[in-house]
Amino acid sequence: TGRLETKPINRMTTEWDTQIAGAFCGYDLQCGYQRMVEIVHDVQLPKTATRTDWLRRPLSEEQLEYAVQDVHYLPGIHQTLLEKLVHQGRVGWWQEECQRLLTDAGRDADPEQLWVQVKGAAGLDGAGRRALKRLASWRDQSARQRNLPRSFVLKDAELLALAQSRDASQQGLTRLALHPSFIRNYADQVHAVLEASQEDQIPAPLPGMPDPALRDLHKRLRKRVADIAEAENLTPELLARRRWLEALARDPSVIPEPMLGWRKTLVTEPLLEMLQ
Repeated sequence: TGRLETKPINRMTTEWDTQIAGAFCGYDLQCGYQRMVEIVHDVQLPKTATRTDWLRRPLSEEQLEYAVQDVHYLPGIHQTLLEKLVHQGRVGWWQEECQRLLTDAGRDADPEQLWVQVKGAAGLDGAGRRALKRLASWRDQSARQRNLPRSFVLKDAELLALAQSRDASQQGLTRLALHPSFIRNYADQVHAVLEASQEDQIPAPLPGMPDPALRDLHKRLRKRVADIAEAENLTPELLARRRWLEALARDPSVIPEPMLGWRKTLVTEPLLEMLQ
């Protein structure tokens, strides 16, 4: 299945993500470290410390042991997955995908447009959109300052719920089932963000549901992606995200950037043939 020349990997670096490697080997895209340890090493790691407060010091003995186990099996997983990728001819795909994600992470995001990327944003009323716009920008800045994924600050669903409620009180944040450490560390900031948002103009509504013909086209594109994924033993989400397919259905002349590169021959060209 390999369509790109592979580059040798002589050492493990932070650029090469084992979760993405696992997806190229046929595992679920959301397959986490614990599940990967079980698959590769046949070891079941305890999960008791997963949701503990990692900001509190000193760390407990349980947390320290958990942290050790969190990296102990990683070199073996890396080597096993790399051997599979070499055999399948997909090392180049893996490297390219990791580099694309790194480039995306380092690209300066337009703070004015971050909110439109939040799933469910189109369903908010005017006040909710106004709050979400500020909250999405704040989340991005907070994540960059702490060198974390945005979802580690607030998941999209939590961000949306907060924009809907616009209640940053202790009780309000608790009702949203936000993590205690988030409430402790960010409640004041969230309150200030929501207060400031009230001075902003209300953003225009996002486009609603597409017309039936466009929905049908999008459904057929997803079916084609699913067929390709099944033939390649890959998860469909790895091949094409929903928003990429929606954009391609709306305007086939503009190909979403992620659908170039290793995806072009495998996925994009067959989809474009359908759209001719």
